[in-house]
Amino acid sequence: MSGDLTTSAVARQNILNNPYALEEIEKAAGLRGIAFEGTHVVLKEQVADFFEVTTRTVDNYLRTHADELGGNGYELLKGKRLKSLKDSIVAIPAHEINFVSTAKITQLGVFNFRAFLNLAMLLSESERARVLRQAILDVAIDIVNRRTGGVTKSINQRDDEYLQLSGGGAVGALDLGRLQSVLENIQNDDWYPELADKLTHLFFGIAKFHCFQDGNKRTAITACAHMLLVNGYLYCVKAFLHDMENISVQVADDTISKELLREIIVAQLERDTDNEELKLKILEAITAKAPNAATGE
Repeated sequence: MSGDLTTSAVARQNILNNPYALEEIEKAAGLRGIAFEGTHVVLKEQVADFFEVTTRTVDNYLRTHADELGGNGYELLKGKRLKSLKDSIVAIPAHEINFVSTAKITQLGVFNFRAFLNLAMLLSESERARVLRQAILDVAIDIVNRRTGGVTKSINQRDDEYLQLSGGGAVGALDLGRLQSVLENIQNDDWYPELADKLTHLFFGIAKFHCFQDGNKRTAITACAHMLLVNGYLYCVKAFLHDMENISVQVADDTISKELLREIIVAQLERDTDNEELKLKILEAITAKAPNAATGE
């Protein structure tokens, strides 16, 4: 599936079907809406203003994705329900909603928060929508991890308590031969021609092969950070140490494949950890093992 949220209807719906993720995202977004029928809604003009696009752009998405947006809460109000909304609008200070007049309107489209997020996932023209999509994916990854009993967060979320949470444990080696094999293999430029290839095999091998009684994931992180330093990649070492703490658990749990791990490491080297397509791949990987966590069931 993958791609990004603007192109994957399945990924969009999986997130929108997760009430836990929606709740966290709504708290973080801080969107001010109009009180209506026990919830809050926003008008097309408010949505356009938030995403810094024209109302015509919003109209285009409402036309081309009518069924999806309608299924997620966008609706046209008429009659008594429209009158009720107008009464709510009248109670709002003029400076907060001075760009729309509802006096002579006979029908009015409104977005609930779910529909608002749905539009954010579709809007490819808006930088604010792109930033919001990154936050949506971060929250979704974090929610799935928490609901499956993990302590990790997404690729670029910091968890300074990781080392304490991962505990101490037993001391000693289990199979240093495997470690030696990994170290020898990454020196073969035919097998692992690029630094990303070497780092991936080093990280994956140490984290997965359980060369030590405890601390394999932390050793994988430290060994790769050292390789970055000696190869002149000082600029990304600090971020690598933070980000890969989270990823190491997912690698050890068979959640993240070696191929995906390489993509994550390349993103670290290229300072591209906000890559939406990569975050979506991580979300898909961790939800594949716990599909109910992705939908909040």
